[in-house]
Amino acid sequence: MIKLTLSEILQKNTELLSSMNGPKYDIGIISNVTLSPINDILECALRLESINAHVELGDYDSIISDCKNFSQKNAVIVFWELTNLIADFEISINRMNESQLNQLIERFEDEIKFVLNELKDVPLVLWNKFNSSLNSYNPISDKTNKIKVSNMLNNVLQTHKTPNMVVIDLEKIFIEHGINKVFDARQFHNSKAPYTTLFYKDYVNKILPAIFAANGKTKKVLVLDCDNTLWGGVIGEDGIDSIAIDVSTKKGEIFSYIHEKILDLKDQGVMLAICSKNNYQDVEEVFDNKNFALKVSDFSALRINWKHKMENINSIAEELNVGLDSFVFLDDSMFEIDNIKKALPEVSCFMVPKNISDYPKLFDSLEQLFFSFGATKEDSNRTKMYMEESKRKKESLKWKSQEDYLESLGLEITILNEKTLTIPRAAQLTQKTNQFNLTTQRYTETEIQNFISNKEFFIRSFLVKDKFGEYGETGLIIIKKDIKNQSLDIDTLLMSCRVIGRKIEMFFIDHIIKEFIKSPFKTIQGKYIRTAKNDQVKNFYESINFECTESNENEKYYLLELTDYNAIEKKFINIVECYE
Repeated sequence: MIKLTLSEILQKNTELLSSMNGPKYDIGIISNVTLSPINDILECALRLESINAHVELGDYDSIISDCKNFSQKNAVIVFWELTNLIADFEISINRMNESQLNQLIERFEDEIKFVLNELKDVPLVLWNKFNSSLNSYNPISDKTNKIKVSNMLNNVLQTHKTPNMVVIDLEKIFIEHGINKVFDARQFHNSKAPYTTLFYKDYVNKILPAIFAANGKTKKVLVLDCDNTLWGGVIGEDGIDSIAIDVSTKKGEIFSYIHEKILDLKDQGVMLAICSKNNYQDVEEVFDNKNFALKVSDFSALRINWKHKMENINSIAEELNVGLDSFVFLDDSMFEIDNIKKALPEVSCFMVPKNISDYPKLFDSLEQLFFSFGATKEDSNRTKMYMEESKRKKESLKWKSQEDYLESLGLEITILNEKTLTIPRAAQLTQKTNQFNLTTQRYTETEIQNFISNKEFFIRSFLVKDKFGEYGETGLIIIKKDIKNQSLDIDTLLMSCRVIGRKIEMFFIDHIIKEFIKSPFKTIQGKYIRTAKNDQVKNFYESINFECTESNENEKYYLLELTDYNAIEKKFINIVECYE
């Protein structure tokens, strides 16, 4: 996107519009400055990723009224520029006495709180921090009224920050490009349009990870080469004593920094994998070195051999049961990068810089692809869970039938209700679950909280454990209740791929349906909306005797009379309710 000219972006955006399908993703932008053409640039960037984005710019300097008008959008972006906070701001601000300044701050503190309240139900709010850099050229003055106002209003933002809100620091973009390349003083004074096309393109690039996360497009797996990627040098040729792996050398210091960043990603729930053409024993020797921060146990999958990397990455995807579009591949070889780009275009590929000093900057950009709205317990335990899954696979080989194996596991499902489920995890499940997901609705924490607070909705999640360990919170159902028509409508039914193949979904839905059998409700409706990844559940409702009432190529609608439901008889999964 950065490399395209504005005219090329406008043309591409028009072309993409005709090819979009699926539900619209509506974004509103409210501001006190002129922001065109950010709407076309953002639409184009999202449509390139198959998100049917429609961006609407609010009226000039109408933040208070526009926040009301945009309260039903999927996302809202807020540009509230300090330099245009009031008329002739740059002149009048430094002439204010302390009383006038405090009145100004109190006024806008109230307005910020008002806007936050109006946008509290919007799934995603991207709010730019107030900054004092535009129209400021004095590098040694840090006690001006302008800076005081900026600091105070940003403190209000942080103090009243809501779960649906991501704060964007524009200063980082100013620093990266230089203020003269992102701020257009002439256009600002002529039409209150402060930013250049370069700024808009980079700003859009910076906020995409948050929008991707809200649309279930966050990356999940980081695949790493070894030589000149995890350490400096070639272990098979240079030997353990000659490669750069620790802070005792300048090059080793850089790789040590990368190791810490990799471990940070692991703690956030990113799965790590190695795909390296090497002798396993040589690589193992490096990991056993006391100066090496990473350990073999930090990785969910290892492919250390002399096979084609395309074959190995496909194998990793199969082992982890994760789609290739969730993969990021990092290697120092242009040959390997080009091969993967051509053979597996879904994989995002990055090359280690020739100048190793640029490596930290590359990695800082790369890790944004794994953006999430907060780590959960399941994220921090992800690698441990994959190790336990490996034990389960070995155990399964001992049994003659799948049913005997499942019975041997001692499976237990704990049903969680509105009081006991974990809101961040429930939101994360909707954002990341693709395979066993009947409707693939994406929800933020704010939307999950709204379901919980709304008596028209019924929401349950579940925990799973067996004799090998805990899977964590791995399933979710959201049902809309139509009291007037005595009908239930399943809005969301999903389950993490980690527990697929254990018949857990059958026992879960069985338990849920039985909760309603003696209720005033007579029917329960379900639907299947086809995506590129959920074909395996296209006949799920048939398997539990729902009647298909309507279908087409991409959608199926179902109905079940609750009095006709046949409950599961054979119980090999224990079910526990945790409702307090």
